Amino acid sequence: MKKTLIIITSLIIGIAIGLTIKEFLPTNHSYPVKKEKISSIHKVSTTTAQEEAPIIKISQNRALKDFHRLYPNSKVTEIKLTIQHQSYIYDIVGYDTKKDCTIKINASTGEILGQSTLRNEDQEADTEEDTLQINKLVSRKEASQIAIQKVGGGEAREWTLAVTPSHTNPIWTVKIVDHNEVTKVKIDALSKDIINN
Repeated sequence: MKKTLIIITSLIIGIAIGLTIKEFLPTNHSYPVKKEKISSIHKVSTTTAQEEAPIIKISQNRALKDFHRLYPNSKVTEIKLTIQHQSYIYDIVGYDTKKDCTIKINASTGEILGQSTLRNEDQEADTEEDTLQINKLVSRKEASQIAIQKVGGGEAREWTLAVTPSHTNPIWTVKIVDHNEVTKVKIDALSKDIINN
């Protein structure tokens, strides 16, 4: 009787761990892609382009407030809003004087899906130049409008705002979907200029 109970308990715990781990592992999809470089934009044909986008109910400001609630003295270096497991997910990355901080938030429910910190060994690695001054930058909505205008139509589906070593100002990378075509457009988040790669 005890052996049976131990075996059943072990199976239930194993299944629960497996289901929990599956939620945080990235999915690897293999799609046939066709790439064409067109000055400052990249076009990729994919079979998922026609899928409907999930609904975003949680604003970027609310996601940033949740990040700062968990990491009060931190500065943000990157914000991503991407589709994962049929939901929009915010990935916010930042740092403070002692650690690098990351948080994942479901943009439909506001649920915090994960958070992590990593001790910052190199105190000089992150500087003020790496920090996003959100109030001074082009909004996600405006970046979307610029990208759609550049492509000539479509719908903005995914966004990344980050500082890159190759450019002095933060950059919005906006993924535009138009029928079966996916196009990524990079925009200077201060000047609103399209970035040529």
